[in-house]
Amino acid sequence: MPRALDWSLVEALLDSIDRSGKTGWRAYVIIYLLEHLGLRPSEVVSLRLDSIDWQAATLCVELSLPPKMNPLLRLN
Repeated sequence: MPRALDWSLVEALLDSIDRSGKTGWRAYVIIYLLEHLGLRPSEVVSLRLDSIDWQAATLCVELSLPPKMNPLLRLN
């Protein structure tokens, strides 16, 4: 049993999403965060707009234990 999807399947899935509307972009970003960054579903659900620090170019994800913000991703 493979531990992850074949990368070509992930790319095909992302390419198949209609990003002409907000719902499509939301789905695309959720799948991107899950597959490219390896975020857990609970971490994606906990993201808010203020999870992005635009000046520091980081994405912060709330950790379950202890509850704090963890810089995870450089945006540039």
